[in-house]
Amino acid sequence: MPVYALNWFVPVKTECEPGETAQFLVGSKEENVNVMYEIRVHDSLLSRQWLKLNNNQVKIDIPVREEYRGNFVVNFVFVKHNQAFQNSQVVKVPFTNKKLDIVFETFRNKLIPGGKEEWKIRVKKCFGKRC
Repeated sequence: MPVYALNWFVPVKTECEPGETAQFLVGSKEENVNVMYEIRVHDSLLSRQWLKLNNNQVKIDIPVREEYRGNFVVNFVFVKHNQAFQNSQVVKVPFTNKKLDIVFETFRNKLIPGGKEEWKIRVKKCFGKRC
């Protein structure tokens, strides 16, 4: 452990695309700390696991899947010396696969003095990171 702390939590990577990995560092200076961590997606519990800390830190890697788009939450909870500790973090997984390409077009007839300008909005579908 780099510092003397009963509860140590560092979010390393909290903005991901599907296929990438969200990362967290969790640690404690105490012995025999049982930490429950859970992943919640769209208000439902996806997984719950236990990890044991003994005066160390652990790097948690969570692979981000396609169904995690729209963000998910990771909770780390433990009790030590009659004290409850909780660390929560939202991991952002944006809908980059549903971007729209919006183009504004304008037209003014130059043959008619004082003619009104026409505006058009053209929407194209755009998939992937680039449009």
